[in-house]
Amino acid sequence: MGLKQLRKWLLYSAGMAIIILMLWDLFFSKHGYFVFKAEQRAAQQLIDEIEALKAEKARLQQEVIRLREDPKALETIIHEELGYVYPDETMVIMSRPQEKNEVK
Repeated sequence: MGLKQLRKWLLYSAGMAIIILMLWDLFFSKHGYFVFKAEQRAAQQLIDEIEALKAEKARLQQEVIRLREDPKALETIIHEELGYVYPDETMVIMSRPQEKNEVK
């Protein structure tokens, strides 16, 4: 091998090594493609969670407005959730059947 061919081979080898290092860095570094895609998925999950929370907030705001303006709705909640009864009513409390825990 002549000196010219050796120099040419070293130049090509160095060029290929640089390209390989650049590609490795592009995909696998801490700011590479795979980290970018993972962060993008995490950001989309947070955006979805924010949208769900906004929808829940709007639903709760409507519920508050309904409870403030509709006395019958408030009365229903007091009866169902707090268990209040009128003096002329009788409350019957029934226990739930217990589930059998079977061991196999």
